[in-house]
Amino acid sequence: MNVFTKTGANARSKNEVSILCVELGAIGMGPGELSRPVSLAADTCGTVFVADADRMCVVELDDSGSFEREISVNVQPVRIAVSPNGAELFVIGLFEYGRARVFVYNARTGKMTSRFAPEMRSAKSVHFAGYPDCLAATDKYLFYAPAYPYVVTKYTHSGVLAGKIVGDDRGLPGPRRDKLGIMFCPFMVGDMAVDRSGRLVVLVRWARQQQTGWCIDVFAPDGRLICSLPSELLDEEGLATCVAAGDRGRLYVGLSSPYPKLYAVSLAPGIADQE
Repeated sequence: MNVFTKTGANARSKNEVSILCVELGAIGMGPGELSRPVSLAADTCGTVFVADADRMCVVELDDSGSFEREISVNVQPVRIAVSPNGAELFVIGLFEYGRARVFVYNARTGKMTSRFAPEMRSAKSVHFAGYPDCLAATDKYLFYAPAYPYVVTKYTHSGVLAGKIVGDDRGLPGPRRDKLGIMFCPFMVGDMAVDRSGRLVVLVRWARQQQTGWCIDVFAPDGRLICSLPSELLDEEGLATCVAAGDRGRLYVGLSSPYPKLYAVSLAPGIADQE
């Protein structure tokens, strides 16, 4: 697994330049090694957690790539998240027939503290169109979204439902209109992240007649929709796979096809300062 760091900007193309700064982990089936990594998360101290589907565990590495510990989850993990303070680790475990549970671990001891079955999901949710369910965490709350439909619910770390961010009583987000007044419908989630201000960032796929595309919804900590970044900022022909939130309103979106690409998107100053 490779980690890149931003080093500057190319004055001609205005694209940020990145270089490889460290390689984390090693390939294999032994302790601390990775066979099939499917998800990763990092806390604010730089500790990296990597979920390995084949070995049914989460490998913990420090920011230099050194092996710290291994947390056995005894279930196939499909997505993980960690609280920013590094206290709790959250794992979506996939069972037979597509059933999923969220397992909560003490990230410092590796012991499971609770588990719960999220609401608003079905057996069809996991790996809908190749996408697993999504998690994002703050130090107080956990956000959960099935890949389909576009519904985001908020839980306490112990699994108590604390509210719904997106979706009506039927679990549907409802149609929207773009800047030209044309109606479109967001219908699935690609990934989620939380920035340091507690804003929730959701990578959303939408449909309009025979067209599909991606947009990014940004929610305030209280659940208000701050903005929805239009699909023109992304490659509509690509397959978006992940989103991450940086400092000062900077968002990163990764696409896997037709060729790997990383977008860096900046929120407008007025929006970036909202909390």
